Amino acid sequence: MTRSIIYRIVLSLLVGACIAFASDTPKGSISDTLFTVLGIVYSIVMSLLITFSTSGIKNAEYRKVIKKLINKKISLTTVDFFIPVLFYLSIYIERLPSGFVGPIHCFIGAIVVSLVSLTRAFFYIRKLNDDIEEKIFEEQKQNL
Repeated sequence: MTRSIIYRIVLSLLVGACIAFASDTPKGSISDTLFTVLGIVYSIVMSLLITFSTSGIKNAEYRKVIKKLINKKISLTTVDFFIPVLFYLSIYIERLPSGFVGPIHCFIGAIVVSLVSLTRAFFYIRKLNDDIEEKIFEEQKQNL
């Protein structure tokens, strides 16, 4: 988990540096809009994870593995939301030095990384759900 957090922070800083290199300092309204979008995407993905049902799975071992995967995704999804929150708060700390790559660039970099990660999580959940449905269908077909 620590490795994932460090990876996301470093990637956010790199994307932020690329944004700083490619453009001027973004407007505050852009960061607020991106933060709102992130909050919406986070809410959708988290609701999918929390409401994920394993009730149709009869095999206790499979159910345990799937629940473990879902819990891991919940943790990573939370990390993907709170890293940009920390960068967002850093924008408003006046004592931070604002050089070529400022806190706003890092924040937008973190938003980009988090949105990509949350989108991947959404597709992962969808695929997992499809795979489970297919497996349940096959088991029901064999029991007939």
